[in-house]
Amino acid sequence: MGLLGMAARTAVVAGTATHVAGNVQRRQQRRWAQKDAAQQWLAYLRSRPVQERALTFGFRPADPAVPIKTADASNPFTRLAEHGIQVDVPPVAEIPEGSVVRNLLTMWSRVVAANR
Repeated sequence: MGLLGMAARTAVVAGTATHVAGNVQRRQQRRWAQKDAAQQWLAYLRSRPVQERALTFGFRPADPAVPIKTADASNPFTRLAEHGIQVDVPPVAEIPEGSVVRNLLTMWSRVVAANR
């Protein structure tokens, strides 16, 4: 292979490396853009107006500053309190027994295996 052939081969290799690096850079930029969009979406979902609106659908707010009991007639927590809806729940659930956890894991494994 002559000098010209070696130069051409070097140019092809360098061009391929540049192309691959460009693809990697574009892929990383897309990932950052997706991450930024996801963070903006979460910020929107956690905003006070959205948390207050979620109350009308029966969701408990993720923001502890948003009260569950309000004077709003569309708030199901207030409207249905007389029917036994509990607004004040303990902050921690009881720890289940080991047999309960084993049974849950067994059932989960069966469902996952059946859906494969």
